[in-house]
Amino acid sequence: MKKIVLIGLNIMILMSIVLPSYKVEARNHSSSSERRTVRILSIDGGGIRGIIPAVILKHIESRLLPDRRLADCFDIIAGTSAGGLIALMLTTPNQNGRAKYSAAEILNIYEQFGKDVFSQSLWQVIKSGNGWWDAKYSTDALEKYLHIYFGNTCLRECITNVIVPAYEIELDKTFFFKSSRAHKEPAQDCYLKDLARATSAAPTYFRPSSMVDGTGKRTLSLIDGGIGANNPTLAAVIYAIEMFGTDINFMIVSLGTGTNYGAVTKNIAKEDVETSGFIGWAPKIISIMMDAVNDITNYEMYYAFNYGHPKRYYRFQPILDSERTYIDNVDPENIRILKQSAEKLITEKRDEIGEIVKILNLPHYKVSR
Repeated sequence: MKKIVLIGLNIMILMSIVLPSYKVEARNHSSSSERRTVRILSIDGGGIRGIIPAVILKHIESRLLPDRRLADCFDIIAGTSAGGLIALMLTTPNQNGRAKYSAAEILNIYEQFGKDVFSQSLWQVIKSGNGWWDAKYSTDALEKYLHIYFGNTCLRECITNVIVPAYEIELDKTFFFKSSRAHKEPAQDCYLKDLARATSAAPTYFRPSSMVDGTGKRTLSLIDGGIGANNPTLAAVIYAIEMFGTDINFMIVSLGTGTNYGAVTKNIAKEDVETSGFIGWAPKIISIMMDAVNDITNYEMYYAFNYGHPKRYYRFQPILDSERTYIDNVDPENIRILKQSAEKLITEKRDEIGEIVKILNLPHYKVSR
């Protein structure tokens, strides 16, 4: 009951923001055309399942006008955990201030990255009890890759507005790292490699991250942003309102990394846990909590932005059978099936993707920070 009340309150808040703009459009079309449209890209967390949004982004970017990258087309890019890594790579600048990596390059990098990061030595298996009494994976490969691809680039340097969450375990609080704030306040700045490490520090898989802020005076103890906002779409909408006010339109693209809802084989069944204690629940509880966050956010976004109104919120989420839902399953066959599920979704959603591409190819001038 408490969850239902919270969902209702969140929807009421969103509707109070969104509905006035629709009413104005109905009365005065010209004012609607003059109202700024904020374009948002949001990418969920999901470990190796980040391959799914990477495949979709590669497809979308391939259909943009020549020499145009996704970071040129969106005012805000949000990402959590795996989505955070992708969001930060999309917005990392090269020496000319353009996007350093194409979506196609990110897909290739992410696939190799995942295979190496989710790899265990025999010593790590023994030392960690395969994740039961220490982190399942060493952070050596993770940190090596993050240094290679992000170097010493800082959050303030991102080429479009970025928001990435991470959870501070000592303060019991989700921190939302925002590039526009980092641009203005040194205490809000950090290295992209450190932020990527923090937002992807999934409990039991990797040890928490210790991140020093831009002043060098404060150290944060951070874990996976998915604990609070595995689907960061709502956070991105609030960020847009903070930056641009409420007199705006929205075009929101939200990419999931797969759901077990509606699948033939289930990640968790009643008989698995109805008489279980810690041992029965422990391997499943993290994924359950993150999936619940994803679903609630999608529900709120759909009813706030699409229900009874012109479509402004696009959600892409494939259905995965239970054996495909593990965030660290880097078996080649699993990766092939994850790619296949993304390609299938692209085919099923061809009309919606066509609408998105058409909008992204329109002239668009991003508001400066």
